[in-house]
Amino acid sequence: MEPLVDAFVARQQQLIAAELDVELAEVEAVQRQSTPSQLQRRGLALRALVPTARRTGLGGKAIVTFELGFGPGTRGDGRLPAHTFRVGDIHAAAKQAAAAAAGSGTSPPPDTDASGVVIRVNDRSLVLAFDEEPDVVTECDTTRRGGGGLRMLKIANRTTYHRMTTAMAALGQFVRHEGAHALVCPPGLVDVLFGRAAPRMGAVPPLDAVAWTDPGLNGFQQTAVARALAAEHLFLIHGPPGTGKTATCTELIRQLVQRGQRVLVCGPSNISVDNVLERLEHRPPRAAAASRAGSSAASVKLGLVRVGHPARVIPVVRQHTLDARLGTSHGGGLVQDLRAEMDGVLAKIQKPKHRAERRDLWREHRTLRKELRVREARAVEEVLAESQVVLCTLSGAATRVLRHSAFDVVIIDEIAQAMEAECWIAIAKAKKVILAGDHCQLPPTIKSDTKAKAKAKAMLRTAPAGDGPPGRDTATERAVQDWASMTLETTLFDRQRRLHKAHLSTLMTRLEIQYRMNEAIMGFSSRQFYDGKLQADASVRDHVLADLPGVARTELTTCPLLYIDTSHAGMDEAREADENDALGTESRLNHGEADVVVARLAALVDAGVAPDQIGIITPYAGQVGVLKDRVLDEFPAVEISTVDGFQGREKEAILLSLVRSNDTGEVGFLSDTRRMNVALTRARRHLCVVANGACIGSRNAFLAQMVEWLEAEAEIEYAS
Repeated sequence: MEPLVDAFVARQQQLIAAELDVELAEVEAVQRQSTPSQLQRRGLALRALVPTARRTGLGGKAIVTFELGFGPGTRGDGRLPAHTFRVGDIHAAAKQAAAAAAGSGTSPPPDTDASGVVIRVNDRSLVLAFDEEPDVVTECDTTRRGGGGLRMLKIANRTTYHRMTTAMAALGQFVRHEGAHALVCPPGLVDVLFGRAAPRMGAVPPLDAVAWTDPGLNGFQQTAVARALAAEHLFLIHGPPGTGKTATCTELIRQLVQRGQRVLVCGPSNISVDNVLERLEHRPPRAAAASRAGSSAASVKLGLVRVGHPARVIPVVRQHTLDARLGTSHGGGLVQDLRAEMDGVLAKIQKPKHRAERRDLWREHRTLRKELRVREARAVEEVLAESQVVLCTLSGAATRVLRHSAFDVVIIDEIAQAMEAECWIAIAKAKKVILAGDHCQLPPTIKSDTKAKAKAKAMLRTAPAGDGPPGRDTATERAVQDWASMTLETTLFDRQRRLHKAHLSTLMTRLEIQYRMNEAIMGFSSRQFYDGKLQADASVRDHVLADLPGVARTELTTCPLLYIDTSHAGMDEAREADENDALGTESRLNHGEADVVVARLAALVDAGVAPDQIGIITPYAGQVGVLKDRVLDEFPAVEISTVDGFQGREKEAILLSLVRSNDTGEVGFLSDTRRMNVALTRARRHLCVVANGACIGSRNAFLAQMVEWLEAEAEIEYAS
């Protein structure tokens, strides 16, 4: 076991280091060779920000709200320019010098000591949490006049990489029985996850013997829950698009809590965690009726706490944050009093004072913060102790407040989008693991280049594969050698499917009834990725846009699948290198396809389809930019995104622009079948595919089959 896991740990650490190196180099190159205005156009920076509110947060952190000032480059209406800032991102604050504000000269490197975590973002403000408020923020001119203020730069998040590396080191120590490792999971679980033992299944309860909290679950969902309850160490839930994976996970959580078990629920992103939390709070109509009728199963009350920063600032999520729960805890009153006192000191610091007086105030603030942390730690311990379900991101499972927490079960949702090393942060805290996701959709986004992967691969080949003769462990040797082909795109879900292929019929349940797409939309993906087994539930099988309130019945709104072929329209693709792009990268765009999409969008809106029910997606960021320029001024509620950015989302109508149109049949990453699976399964009632079928289907077998499906099943229009 030891050589097997040691080799895995070594490989993971090499890949993590390579990925961090690439991210750091990319960020440095962009910032070194770009002006502030170029960084803002790329969505990597915001300028002319001023702090408008301050408060003390969890752990004594400084929570600062930033809004737009009135300097050069601002819109004038208070709305932030388009950007890529997301909850959980790391950003550094820097002074906006007059020259930089005017857009001249390249951007100086950010001061990482002035970095904070984005905890909330909307169209008018950005809220960051700092360990301690940086001087550059404290001293910022808040008058919002002239070219002053701050610029906020997106920087590499070293924390996640450090946590993954630490998790791998702990795994190595665990199997070598070295010192005080950080894993509480049993050796049997580790044996299963590395193929040294077969996954075991206890007695699966009959479906009619389970007191379901959601009576609306179908047979596949109920089977998945029942088997997951019976599994000793590991179970997989395969959830194709629209099949109710999150509903299945929430039922499983409730069943586990009914059985007295403590559950850690994780996902690779804040939004994935918030989706589960929102569903846990949402009572399906039939479940609510059962609760009113007195069913103990339906009325089970969960003690929930969300650790970390939710992506969704809605009451149903916010009320379960650790911060909110602290406010109602036994020790919460003292914590709130200390925070109020710290906020009062902060308010004094903001007023003009002599340097010595300000220094004394900061000293007082730090003293209060030390006391706050002691009292807060006790209150946090109290909240966590009475919480049966804890939700956080995979990386968030490594936070200080969960350092000594242990759980009976960890459920990892959207597992196919998570790097395995990150999963081990959560696995280390539990006795049993449930993995839920879809390996037929996009894997985690990995930036490290092939040279870095090759270097790590070569280093691994020199590692010892196990004991030599006699008693040679050839199975371990083969497994160790297999790590050489592993990349960060090799997910834990994929690895377990391959490792336990002989046991998949009991180890994994695939959900096969989908509740999203009109049957015509799901056909190709069902055949290509799910053995033709997907079934459209009766509630969605024939639904179209015309069934929505206020939507006129037209040819367009009664058509679930539309293919607009641009093969003979002369709509050639173009390359768009970002102006002075520091990375030398370029994206593709197609102005002709954009014209077609805009016209189709206008027709949908004219027919009564609400703009916020329409999504426009494309594989290329360059095309996203073109479409946003053409659409958002008139229809700001229409969501426009790359395919990758829309994974896990849905809209009533989706307009898909595939962009590629050339004489050589080059299709770039359209050849990634998982990306196309995501693209084709976001629409509920209407999918419009705009593409040059002659180009994309000329050299790629998968895309050729997709074009054949569109030509056979869709309504066809020919662009001119």
